[in-house]
Amino acid sequence: MQVAIMQLDLMLYSCHSLKDKRTVTSRLKADLQHRFAVSVAEVAFQDQHSRLGLGLAAAGSDRKTLEKLLQNIENHTETWHDLEILTIEREILVV
Repeated sequence: MQVAIMQLDLMLYSCHSLKDKRTVTSRLKADLQHRFAVSVAEVAFQDQHSRLGLGLAAAGSDRKTLEKLLQNIENHTETWHDLEILTIEREILVV
């Protein structure tokens, strides 16, 4: 079994309060979970309204499939309006 881990550091341009951020975060997490069947959690910048750190994880048997999944998640996230991907960290672990 292999586990893919991805951390996204995002800038949220349309959020001016933590309430705005919570709305965007909930929508983005639900979209990624539904579209890609991955686990998603807010893992950083909880007290900043303009930054979002998301952690994603998925399990599979094939490294190539997991790499493609991570690339598809990145491409899809880039299509979201009013946010910018600042950094991405990826890792695939063999367990």
